[in-house]
Amino acid sequence: MVLIVFMPLVATPVAASSPPTPSNMRILIKNPPRVAVFADILIRINERDLNFTAVNEYNLALFGLNAQSEIVGFNDNGFRSFTFHYRDATSDIRLGEPIQGRLYENSLAVRFGYGEREEFRTQFRDLLENYSDMKIALLDYAGNVISVSARFSLPSPRRGVSITGAWLGEEVFYNHMTGEITVNIGELRYNYLGNIIRPILYRSPLLVLSVIALFSVVLEIVTGICFGFRGKKMVLIVFANLLTLAFVVMFILWLHHWGFGNEDLFFLMLMLLIVVTYTAKILLYRISPIMKDISTRKTLQYSIIANTISFSFLVGAFLIIVIR
Repeated sequence: MVLIVFMPLVATPVAASSPPTPSNMRILIKNPPRVAVFADILIRINERDLNFTAVNEYNLALFGLNAQSEIVGFNDNGFRSFTFHYRDATSDIRLGEPIQGRLYENSLAVRFGYGEREEFRTQFRDLLENYSDMKIALLDYAGNVISVSARFSLPSPRRGVSITGAWLGEEVFYNHMTGEITVNIGELRYNYLGNIIRPILYRSPLLVLSVIALFSVVLEIVTGICFGFRGKKMVLIVFANLLTLAFVVMFILWLHHWGFGNEDLFFLMLMLLIVVTYTAKILLYRISPIMKDISTRKTLQYSIIANTISFSFLVGAFLIIVIR
């Protein structure tokens, strides 16, 4: 039951606990040829794809190209232009001014998946989820393809964290002279179970809470069985657990309804509530005729052990869900 109390606190940082998905990508072209004017990304997309468009007229006009430009009809084993074939693609494919700094020496930048509107901010996440395999194409002033890089892959947010790490930055480096591609990857441990639970908690918190409530009752029952409780005694334990659980959940919903925002005070109130509810459970056990043959010492021992097990379950769930 203790775990249910903490779940609203656990659920709050869920999104933040996952590695942040960059909202856009900046590609740095190192040592580009003099004739290079544009750099586009190529993604696996075809006519059956809902995001496919025959040609993005807006981007053609934006960059001074036309439907006869080579990049529009270019198809490299299924890889086609993001800028001109992904519906409403947001790109800045014109190679910009040289970037300052030793890391960026002899580098020019282009950007993809940016914008102020919500659909633009989520566009690059869609790229990572569905088109994470990419190539880079260098173009001349007329949109003719100068060269195409080797295929590279970006970590997909559906996996939360890749096996070797997470994409911690927005930059991809492509050295035209050597063909080398570098993606800004940071090493992280892969939390398989956590990355399964977090999306479910985010989308269906009531489902997760219900499952955890079930586990809470099961823990109470198992502990009671170990203490030799059977029959009506077990029914009383389950009843007491569900009663206090309902009270705590109602209290939390009440605080949420009134927009209670002081987290420290909220935490202290929950701790006080835990003490009150478990004290009430012990009193319920003592005054119930069902438990009259059970000593006060055994009742206290059961309550302490059951609470410890529930708290351990809480800590384990917290680590699984929150810690990366």
